[in-house]
Amino acid sequence: MIISYLKNKEGYTMKVAVILNTKGNEVFSVKKTETVCDTVKLMGKHKIGSITVVDEQGAIAGILTERDVLCCV
Repeated sequence: MIISYLKNKEGYTMKVAVILNTKGNEVFSVKKTETVCDTVKLMGKHKIGSITVVDEQGAIAGILTERDVLCCV
């Protein structure tokens, strides 16, 4: 469905960089020990749909998305 829409729009040939340039470059992350509630609040505050999760050493452990949270509710 999205592909069909994009084929008829400028987005079909648009590069990802165009979208990234509108989003800013700040990266938000939380530790694996952070609560889901506090993480969702942070995502809402910054109007982001996903957030990087880091382990105790600060290495990327994964990514948490709005969809991930909704699937667990």
